[in-house]
Amino acid sequence: MRSSYRSAVRAPIQTVINVADAVLPGHRPVSGQLVRRSLWGALPSTPAARPDTINRLAITVDLDYQKDTDVLVRLVDLMGRCGAPLSVAAVGALVEADPDPYAYALAAGHEIVNHSMTHPDNPILNLDEEFWNLTKERIREEIGQAQRVYEERLGIRPVGFRTPHFKDTHKMLSVLSEFDEIRYLSSVLATTSPLGAEPYFPSAADRTWGQQLSPVESGDRVELLQLPLTACPSHRWSPFCSWHGIRDGGGQGSGMHSLAEWEALWARMLTDRTDDGLVVVYFDPHDLLRDADTEAAFERMVRLAMSSGWELHTMADIAEAYRGLATSPERSGVSS
Repeated sequence: MRSSYRSAVRAPIQTVINVADAVLPGHRPVSGQLVRRSLWGALPSTPAARPDTINRLAITVDLDYQKDTDVLVRLVDLMGRCGAPLSVAAVGALVEADPDPYAYALAAGHEIVNHSMTHPDNPILNLDEEFWNLTKERIREEIGQAQRVYEERLGIRPVGFRTPHFKDTHKMLSVLSEFDEIRYLSSVLATTSPLGAEPYFPSAADRTWGQQLSPVESGDRVELLQLPLTACPSHRWSPFCSWHGIRDGGGQGSGMHSLAEWEALWARMLTDRTDDGLVVVYFDPHDLLRDADTEAAFERMVRLAMSSGWELHTMADIAEAYRGLATSPERSGVSS
């Protein structure tokens, strides 16, 4: 399945490359921009090896608004009933304003993930910026200020990072490398990577499309493991998430499925990804707990995964497993 999965992704990508090269020979401004707004650069010929035969699932939640923070305790209690961990992508400004729900999640054994200080392009917190257009200095501020908030309010410095709105920029990699505690990121969609669902170390070089499929030597990579997000089985250009799946009134591309369809797609995804052994999904808490029916469906989904042979882990634990290291006893981050 892995080889066919890669081939299915490589073909349309290579078509884009060829068209861009033909229409814009020489400078390749379109393809170059696409590379800078991804973490591909030059991809490794061999991704991070699957560490064992365990099927690992990471359920992650992005808390972009206060309404997500408001239901976090309920979500933590739901996951507690299932005995399952969460990776909580937290915006520093929201943690600073209301730290108690995040402390509650941390105390329950869940992971906190750096999701920037103000979540650029957030209509409430920071409407005037987009993450992939920030300067290196602003990226450093967004990541560093958030790390300081987590340390001051929660006593930890997260070991993972997720880009706001998944708006990656290659220049963020050198900035992330300045934070010794940050070990992984998770913001690339598996179906837009020629490596498919397999984790990899991005290239340190900002390269053009023509160079992008060449192998990367170990000294040419950034030591930040990328954990790709698993796609919706019916819509390969969207991750399996609550916004795409069941969000009401979220704009174009949202709310593509009924609740029953979404639950059935979850079962299908788990079956389809068994050969890969890795699933990383993200949800918005206010979607999951919008009503009793949705909350019940989500709890069934979690329990189905656990009864189907999937082990639930934080992204931090998965990253360490793929690095070949022992599982860290400190799930949530580096204690201060």
